[in-house]
Amino acid sequence: MVPTSSAVAGTNGQQIRVTFVGPGASSVTSVTIKGRNQGANKVTWYGIAPSSNHSETTTGWWWARSVSIITKYDEWGVAACRTQIVNTVLIPADYSSNVFPVRIPLDAECG
Repeated sequence: MVPTSSAVAGTNGQQIRVTFVGPGASSVTSVTIKGRNQGANKVTWYGIAPSSNHSETTTGWWWARSVSIITKYDEWGVAACRTQIVNTVLIPADYSSNVFPVRIPLDAECG
């Protein structure tokens, strides 16, 4: 495990709350976030399918600067409709809360 400096909520890193919206939101199978933490170390966070509210929070994981959010979703449960998208998001060092909200639209790929 890589040692990190302490995070100060809202000042040197944020936790991320990813919310999926759109027709593909209920089909998310996994979420991965890659980037740098508050100590500037490269880290990767793995999440499973979000809860019924289509959101996932990186509780206890603090991020700074640019991160990549890799979302996999399986629309209609068939191989031809499996999709992976990557969103790059800039996480501010200073924010009014210790959780930075990110909304990711997911269109239906099949249908």
